[in-house]
Amino acid sequence: MSLPDPATFSKALGVDFLIICFLGGIGYWMITLIKKSKPDFKWWFKYKVMRKKYNEDEVAGLLEDVENNIDPLELERSLILSNKTTPDKAKELMYIFRELKKLKGGNVK
Repeated sequence: MSLPDPATFSKALGVDFLIICFLGGIGYWMITLIKKSKPDFKWWFKYKVMRKKYNEDEVAGLLEDVENNIDPLELERSLILSNKTTPDKAKELMYIFRELKKLKGGNVK
């Protein structure tokens, strides 16, 4: 069994590396553009496409906030400042809050 020519091997390795970098770049820009145009894509996919159930306790608290006409910015600040929620969880709760506001016919910001 003979070894491949070093020039052919390095050329093939370089082409493979370029293809992987090109595909990685396309993936990176697709994710970046989706995050820019649809910041709630993660939770839309989770709750609308995958049909995950909402947490009933969280929805009950958010429904109470919708009925009391809490300002979304004030709610987001209180969620972030509370020690119980992480910033990612606060963003998820704000998505649920906006969806509830749409269902109730409120003004969505």
